[in-house]
Amino acid sequence: MANSGYTANQATLLKDFIATAKKSKFWIYNPEGKRWYTPEEFGEAIVQNRLYLKDGWLEKYKIMNPMKGLEAAEILSQQLNQKKLEFQRRVLEYYLNN
Repeated sequence: MANSGYTANQATLLKDFIATAKKSKFWIYNPEGKRWYTPEEFGEAIVQNRLYLKDGWLEKYKIMNPMKGLEAAEILSQQLNQKKLEFQRRVLEYYLNN
């Protein structure tokens, strides 16, 4: 959807977007910034000019189940921990053998 400037239609679209997130009990996710917003936080950030929606914002923000985000974060956390343990093992082996 191509947006050009702020219009009443965009305000309605934004309200509907936030209402849909609330109704579904989901949150709003920005994959580019890897940032999660409750529907209320999203609306407040816009009103308080802490978040600026540019053309094409609807493609950049997704209404998603935050539990999926927690599951993904757990997987990433486990992968990072495994890398840390492997590095720790290498460091210990190096200093024990040298």
